Amino acid sequence: MSAPIYRESLFTDQALAHPFGHYKSIRDLGPVVYLKKPKLPVLSRYEDVKNALRKSDVLLSGHGISLNLISNLIGRFGEKTAPNSDGAQHKRYRKQLMAPLMPAAIESLQPKFETMIAEQVRAQVSKGTFDAGGVLSSYLPLSVVSMLVGIPEQGRRNIMTWAVASFETVGPLKKGYFGHLKTMFQGRRFFHDLKPEELVAGGWAAQLYESIDQGVMTLHEAGQVILGLALPSLDTTILATNNLLVELARNPQEWQKMKADPALITSAVNEALRHGATLRWFTRKAVEDYRAGDVVLRKGQRVVIMYGSANRDERHFVSPDSFIADRNPRDHLALGHGAHACIGQHLAKMEMKALLKALVENVERIEMDEPTPFINSALFGYRKVPLRLFNHLP
Repeated sequence: MSAPIYRESLFTDQALAHPFGHYKSIRDLGPVVYLKKPKLPVLSRYEDVKNALRKSDVLLSGHGISLNLISNLIGRFGEKTAPNSDGAQHKRYRKQLMAPLMPAAIESLQPKFETMIAEQVRAQVSKGTFDAGGVLSSYLPLSVVSMLVGIPEQGRRNIMTWAVASFETVGPLKKGYFGHLKTMFQGRRFFHDLKPEELVAGGWAAQLYESIDQGVMTLHEAGQVILGLALPSLDTTILATNNLLVELARNPQEWQKMKADPALITSAVNEALRHGATLRWFTRKAVEDYRAGDVVLRKGQRVVIMYGSANRDERHFVSPDSFIADRNPRDHLALGHGAHACIGQHLAKMEMKALLKALVENVERIEMDEPTPFINSALFGYRKVPLRLFNHLP
């Protein structure tokens, strides 16, 4: 059976800033839909996306995860990272990445995180308008890179630029692509050239280099794993937190739910991850025929897996476009699923919960001016979130 074609572009600034109407239109067309440009099949419904993410032995990431040929050739034949590797290599990378990020390993960090972010929140109460993205959402993620990963100062200064460029190269070829590619390679070169003596003693990166002496991985692979620790978790967590703040400001009734019952903090974080749908998509390549609904994707075909659309699928979530603090959608796909599920998800959730706890304890009312969209081919969210925090009701 042939699949329908979606003829509108998903990659204009307008579509990237407001993607959810496009996602619904694609979902309504069928389980498999072809984009007009790039001409690739997409999976956009919740069950189809979840099933595809489980099939990491059939739909591979090691051939590249991008929407353009150049990045996919780099992904296949260039340096491997955890997101674009498969099989034994992926398991080896993942094992090293997971060690410091498991819940038991990071549980002791929670009180410190809560103290740090509470100070930031209290400093902004009744002080007028400020950019919450720069002051609150980015504070703990960047602190983690500095304090815990332990990379040198040059890396800390440039890491956000490298992270944004890396995600931008996932999209289709367009003006500015090669500039982003150059910036991405500058970041990769930095991590490739890292030497153990340059790292902060006792940090996660320094501990990782001990695995070289144990024969677990090479010096080069250790640099790639550190890159996997430092880059992917930054802008994804920051944007997810920005999305959370935007929805709390837009939905004061949901904010008051949490004020009345702080036990809803975990639920609200899961709902923000689902509703914000920060990761738009990655692609995978089929190494054997793969069926989705009545459509068979042939061996060798590349498919777009639309995480952001799946999290707004009305076939799975009731009123998916509404932010509902007590929904607690623990089965959301914002952080992936299966073998390639986000390794740092426990840390990201801890950072978001620490901020939400600080807000609940120190803020009565949140006001917001119109936020500025973050225009990126792979990530959705807001670049600036102008907030005002008050410790009293109107």
